Amino acid sequence: MNRNIPLLLFLLVRLLAATASAYPADGTTAQEPKPACCNHDGADIVRLLRNAERFYGQFKPKEAVGELQKILRLDGQNFEALVKLARAHIDIGDLIAEDGADWKERKIKEYSVAEDYARKAVKVDPRLPARFANRWKKRLL
Repeated sequence: MNRNIPLLLFLLVRLLAATASAYPADGTTAQEPKPACCNHDGADIVRLLRNAERFYGQFKPKEAVGELQKILRLDGQNFEALVKLARAHIDIGDLIAEDGADWKERKIKEYSVAEDYARKAVKVDPRLPARFANRWKKRLL
């Protein structure tokens, strides 16, 4: 197995996390309509995002995942929740101690889940990686 895969995955998720707040979802972002059961004013999502950020700031990524998954139950296409779930699963993988018989498999499993969420986030806003790359290219020149 290529040892650069976790690094590449880490960079992809950090890329997505860094741009999540810089490019909020707007009317041009492709989103599927929410089912009738989930129409709300967004206050629940805002509250859950704040809870997730609080947990993440306290170095509790597993608790943050719980809050972020609640958001996806309300809005399965929520870009910010998808990006933050990817970030949280990378951190969960990083926190797995490198001892025991199955630590590598457990880390790979968390990184794989993170990659799945990152890919879902890119599907919600497919322009995101290109916008991020262009932004950084300009800064480097």
